[in-house]
Amino acid sequence: MRITKEYIKQGQYKTTGYLQTRIELHTLFSSYSFHSWVRSKLPITRPARVLQVACGTGQFMAENYYKFPVGSTFVLTDVSEAMIRRCEERLTFMRSAEFQVCDFETLPFPPESFDIVLAHHCIYHADHEKSLPELKRVLKADGFVSVTTNSESHMLNVFELGIRLSPQFPRDRHIDTFVEEKADKILAKHFQNVQKYVSTDVLKVTDASFVTGFIRSEIEARRTGVDEDFYEKYTREVDEVIREKCFYEIPKRSPLYVC
Repeated sequence: MRITKEYIKQGQYKTTGYLQTRIELHTLFSSYSFHSWVRSKLPITRPARVLQVACGTGQFMAENYYKFPVGSTFVLTDVSEAMIRRCEERLTFMRSAEFQVCDFETLPFPPESFDIVLAHHCIYHADHEKSLPELKRVLKADGFVSVTTNSESHMLNVFELGIRLSPQFPRDRHIDTFVEEKADKILAKHFQNVQKYVSTDVLKVTDASFVTGFIRSEIEARRTGVDEDFYEKYTREVDEVIREKCFYEIPKRSPLYVC
């Protein structure tokens, strides 16, 4: 199955389960919070009107809502109804927030509606030639767009293991259309001023089931037809490394662009 908009809506993000599985891996085994790191880099000095597209399960706001200046207001959007429902249930403390299902390639907001637009780990799910101008359109002249993604090397070893174990394992990843190495050039075409920061970390995973769960969440909805014993073999390989080294090491590299 190709990674299409229909796949994103009806497969990968029809429910919150796959995304939550990936969040758990990072939450449990990262040495620091990526979401908090991102907020620490954003130049916010006054109350702002904030739009977050592709808000997912609301993890960024769960960690950072109270770090925004008092008086800020928020609109959280996602193409997935399940994600928006989860945010409404989870983020009840966000008194000044609206939640809306919409596609960020065609935002239902007037020009210059927001001081800040957050587009974190999502541009690779869209047509960047449509989505980036749209994010820029709704941004005020003195505002900024916050964009995050991953590098080509990010968690690469967990995918390389899958490729080694199964010829049916997909060679392309969700992130491939907007990895760091491409984003550097793409964003420079759309924004005159781009400030880049890079987060690096190493997951030291002590339970193989979390790595296998991550891989399952990445490929299961794509119906790739891996062998019945694929996940068992994958877990066994990771377990062997954990027994030898006490953990399975997964390098991470994720840039933040303030545009």
